Amino acid sequence: MACGFPGNSDLFGLGIRVGYYTQIVAVWFSNYFYFQEAKSLRAVNNLFLLALIIVGFIFIINAQSTYVVHAFLLLQIGIAIGLVGITETARYATKYRETSRERLLLRMTIMIFGASFNVCFWWKGLDIMLPTPCGTYTFYFWRVGFFGWLKTLMKVSSLFAATLTAPSYTSRDAATLVFDLRMRDSRASFINAVAAAGNASKPSGVLDRESNKERHANTSELLLSASRQSQSAKLTTVEKTSDILPSSVSNQSTLLTNKTENIVALKKASCADRAILEEVNKAQKYLDLLMSIYPENTALQGKRRITHLNCLKLNIPHQKNRCSDQTPFLQCLSGALRSMWTNKPPSSLRQGVSLHLIAMGAIAPWKWPRIMNRMYELDQSSETPDWHHFTIASDLHLSQITAPNSTAKWAFAATQQFIFIALLIVQIELTLVWNNVGGLQSLSSLGQLIPFILGVGGLIKVLWGKGCLVWRQSKGMIEGRAGRAGEYEMAMARYWELKSERLDGPILRAATA
Repeated sequence: MACGFPGNSDLFGLGIRVGYYTQIVAVWFSNYFYFQEAKSLRAVNNLFLLALIIVGFIFIINAQSTYVVHAFLLLQIGIAIGLVGITETARYATKYRETSRERLLLRMTIMIFGASFNVCFWWKGLDIMLPTPCGTYTFYFWRVGFFGWLKTLMKVSSLFAATLTAPSYTSRDAATLVFDLRMRDSRASFINAVAAAGNASKPSGVLDRESNKERHANTSELLLSASRQSQSAKLTTVEKTSDILPSSVSNQSTLLTNKTENIVALKKASCADRAILEEVNKAQKYLDLLMSIYPENTALQGKRRITHLNCLKLNIPHQKNRCSDQTPFLQCLSGALRSMWTNKPPSSLRQGVSLHLIAMGAIAPWKWPRIMNRMYELDQSSETPDWHHFTIASDLHLSQITAPNSTAKWAFAATQQFIFIALLIVQIELTLVWNNVGGLQSLSSLGQLIPFILGVGGLIKVLWGKGCLVWRQSKGMIEGRAGRAGEYEMAMARYWELKSERLDGPILRAATA
């Protein structure tokens, strides 16, 4: 032990380390293979990561009595936990785009303080913390000392994360949170307008005796049906018996009479409700025009990404037949600058478009000028929608995209992430060995045994749950989203149902006439 030191068993004991590793693997497995547990595991994972960051700053405050290895190991464990809980490249995150306000706030906090701790460690802490006797080493594909080129490289990378990566995530989450708060009244108005259109769509003389509870159950059934048809380009709907098209001539005449009565009833509804549906419909048309610069085969419903790889490149002549936008890139860049200079369209609408593209997985710095130029052109030639209604139109568009990324894409992402996690675990263990950190290889104390059992038990639970699910699917049962659909999600499902029923939606056409 002349060249080592006693380790902190409360943070890096064998049982606690195994608990760290199994928790990380459990979250990774849920992200890609067992969605039912992913949401709760990711939430617990992020709270745990926040606790580690707090401990890290305690290390910085008490730097002169803290070993470099302790702070470094804490940082690496935090990176592994953040990789599976913060990033959105996982299959779960691309399949279910829902994000609560609490998760947004927590993720913003983690990104800000995590990046700050990383900078503090490499720029300040490393110089004043206690080094390991006989040299301080870690694993970066081979044995590397802390105080040579590694220190310089990590200083640069920590600044990059603090000035680019963390701000990009934080600003996006902040914009989403602000939009969500500002959209509360607009979404509530949309819900009421759809409810009014639904009531008006009923044949005259028929009273709406359906309770709120029953209406929620019916719409939840509609959403579950849609999730079960995730590979289809069309949204599956569950039609009521009264909505099934009769085959007889007499029943067709009755249906046409009811359609006329529905239109009259809707026109008698609140002007405010009709105006909301009209504005949402205009915003949908604007979104369709905006997306028309992309190839038709990549803009269809059910496609996760709306761009082709070649469309991300500059305007090369032989690619013109692949990309719908024929405008030269420099001209698009000029239009984007004019858009920003004249604030047309308004910045709130530009931000709404940006959030929509991010959710579609189609944002790129070299691609944004084409989008802004297209927005500028539309602002000159047609009426620009209000950003509130555009956000609802965006939500409606995203609600129809049920197909996840291809198997090859998510399998590659899962493999890449697992390899990175494995390398981090190897790095942690070799760092302990090479620095002769003692007193960390025992499970004899309760402080080590409890986290060991919790971590291993949690991983076994996830693996067992997935195994049971596979067995049930072999018996004809289908995996569906857990939890009850929210009121806004049900209103969106009802909107599409109304738009498609009774011979291509005379109800909403009457509202927007």
